[in-house]
Amino acid sequence: MNKFLIRLVASAVLTALLFSSLTLVGCKKKEKPKGLFDKANEVITKIDETTKDISQEIQDFASSLKAGTQLTITLVEEMYTSLKENTENIISNVKDARQEIERIASSEDDPDYKKYAEIQEEILDNAVAITKTISDLFDQLSAASQSLKSGKAVDSSSIAKTAEDLSKELDNLRAQGARLKEKATKFKEEKGL
Repeated sequence: MNKFLIRLVASAVLTALLFSSLTLVGCKKKEKPKGLFDKANEVITKIDETTKDISQEIQDFASSLKAGTQLTITLVEEMYTSLKENTENIISNVKDARQEIERIASSEDDPDYKKYAEIQEEILDNAVAITKTISDLFDQLSAASQSLKSGKAVDSSSIAKTAEDLSKELDNLRAQGARLKEKATKFKEEKGL
């Protein structure tokens, strides 16, 4: 009977320990996975750098025209090609970032991740606005190229003005993007994402 009592007490103690350890594990606060948005953040940084380069290129182009540089087919087509490549780069990066954000948002139930994904989407919407803004200059450069190819004169001051205005608008959109990135960073830090 003594052995039976010892086994019974030992079983009760083991059961109590097992139950208490399972209870403690269940009560432990779930850790949030870190670095889920790192890839999307990297892409957003690339978009910002590309936008900065585009803005500077457009400003240089406008300044050059205002300083009297003659508008030639070569100059127009080089500018058009450069803008087109950079814009396509932004569009590709936006697509990559959106896919990454959607993948994370759909796999995480945590409302903090969903909110952070919404802020990231705002940043990407801002990048899309940048590409739409550039389309005005594309139209003018395309028309200028056609005119120059057909031997017609082109009003370079009008193109310079458009480029100058566009550069300012891009700077404003970049500033908006920076505010959104700051908002995202602050939210991420506050929530421990």
